[in-house]
Amino acid sequence: MSRKHYLISIFLLLLLLGASGCGNTKSSSTVQNEPSNTNSSDSINIGVLVAETGASSSMGKPGSEAVKLIDDQLKKNGGMINGKKVEIHLQDFKSDDPTAILKLKDLISKEKIVAVVGATNLSASSAVSTEAEKNKIPMVSLASLPNGYGHYIFGVVQKDIVIQSVIVDYLKKNNIKSVAFMHARDGFGQNGLKSFQELGKENNIDVVAVENFEVLASDMTVQLTKIKAKNPDAIIVWTRPPASGVIAKNYKQLGLSIPMIQSHATANQTFLDQVGTDGEGQLVVGSKLNTINQFPDSKQIKISKDFSEAFSKKYNYEPNVFSGYAYDGVQLVLDAISKGNDTPEKIRDYFENGIHNYPGITGTISFSKDDHSQVAPDGLALFRIQNQKWTLVK
Repeated sequence: MSRKHYLISIFLLLLLLGASGCGNTKSSSTVQNEPSNTNSSDSINIGVLVAETGASSSMGKPGSEAVKLIDDQLKKNGGMINGKKVEIHLQDFKSDDPTAILKLKDLISKEKIVAVVGATNLSASSAVSTEAEKNKIPMVSLASLPNGYGHYIFGVVQKDIVIQSVIVDYLKKNNIKSVAFMHARDGFGQNGLKSFQELGKENNIDVVAVENFEVLASDMTVQLTKIKAKNPDAIIVWTRPPASGVIAKNYKQLGLSIPMIQSHATANQTFLDQVGTDGEGQLVVGSKLNTINQFPDSKQIKISKDFSEAFSKKYNYEPNVFSGYAYDGVQLVLDAISKGNDTPEKIRDYFENGIHNYPGITGTISFSKDDHSQVAPDGLALFRIQNQKWTLVK
């Protein structure tokens, strides 16, 4: 981690902490919930697309609220960076891909945005990235894009294989040699299966059963019963709530006792609320933000603690990996602007040439010409649910 980026992050977070007591962002901040029809040449506009409502809201809402915290920070500083007003145009695409594309088009044509951050889930991020690339607008993706990153597309989310390496470390440490893999039939689930099969092969872990399901399925007992018959040493689940919660409850109902490990898409309060006591003892990979006070002090932990305290104070719940992704994405754009990069082309070039060992909350971030999404696993950890709370697995 570079000392320069660390000091910048600490400075921005100190501003954030001072601003976290501000009023409702909808009425008093620079967050714009709908595109306007005018654009000031003196302002620098950033677009943010999140699924604040709809099927992906368990991931999108924490991200949206992290962005509103940043907006509080901007307002505290008069909304100014380098003598120009910076406005964040936060848009809820309602977990609908076509809506995300339409909102991005509006942001480009009406607000003349210099960059966009989004769009919560894989399918929306993929769709939006195509539009951003076509319009030469730098984008920070909030989902890992398995088909690669274009000239203008960057990412702050660890690749699936990086996230799954945390799970594999646990499996190897506990001498687990065989697993069953459950996944939704969407892009996230299918890509998760592909990457784990590769990782499992490299680490001599056999995938002895694979079961899939519709993302809105309300019962998974058939799939879990089939898995039970295969007698794996553990079960890995690659989906998000509510499907992940359904699986957790069915697992409990069937009396299964082998370890079950859920993906980072499940590491949020929505899942804990859904499963209640049925989630007791189950494992989830997620951000260190989930249990930030259980880690020894370091530069990264200091930054994350400051963010976590400000977030919790404002929203009365703990931030998670999706809060961190959105926070990191917007802060990268602000970092570029603070160094005089106020056009799409300048921001794109700065990302590719100037982001090295950036202290992201959810992992150390580096971009290069050959890799637009190199995010280390140092912001991730494995958690066990105990007393309906996250507990670090050491």
